[in-house]
Amino acid sequence: MATRIANKINATLDEVFGQGTQDAVDFEISMMSFQALSKNWEDKIDAVRRGRDRAMACLTDAIQHLEERLADGEKDASERALRAYEGLALHPEIIRAASKLYQDGR
Repeated sequence: MATRIANKINATLDEVFGQGTQDAVDFEISMMSFQALSKNWEDKIDAVRRGRDRAMACLTDAIQHLEERLADGEKDASERALRAYEGLALHPEIIRAASKLYQDGR
């Protein structure tokens, strides 16, 4: 069960960040996190819990990383839109119409 979960998470990370990228590797879920060296059932259960907690922490970090990238991307898009007007001698009506379209998200 833990193997399937780890494989699905890692496949999703590859899909989101790109296979083999540093981000995908950084947030990868290792199967070693779920394994116990002991054959004792309590040790195995503890290992699975530790692996689950580690997987959840990695996913939380990955989500935070994506949110930061999204915020940076929105900031960059706004700056690019403003730079697009620089140095242009546009008619005031064109500026108003283009600004309205930009503010409406088009």
